[in-house]
Amino acid sequence: QPVAIFVDPGRLDAFLVMCEVLNPDGSIHESNGRATIDDDGDFWFGFEQEYFLWDRDTNLPLGFPVGGYPSPQGPYYCSVGAKNAFGREI
Repeated sequence: QPVAIFVDPGRLDAFLVMCEVLNPDGSIHESNGRATIDDDGDFWFGFEQEYFLWDRDTNLPLGFPVGGYPSPQGPYYCSVGAKNAFGREI
């Protein structure tokens, strides 16, 4: 549910929309910290952006095994460990 709209300073003709995260029945979802933000005088927030590098030879995400699937998300998330860091030459 939208609660505030701001002009996006980083893009032309764009807006940032702050929303409540709700359950299907309209109640506040347990992950919704925004709903109680007025009660918190020292809150922080941030934006996160994720991206993937694409291997043009395999037509798969860089480091993704050909003909299979990678291990469950964990050690390779954010390239933790040398064996999980693909594309360093970039």
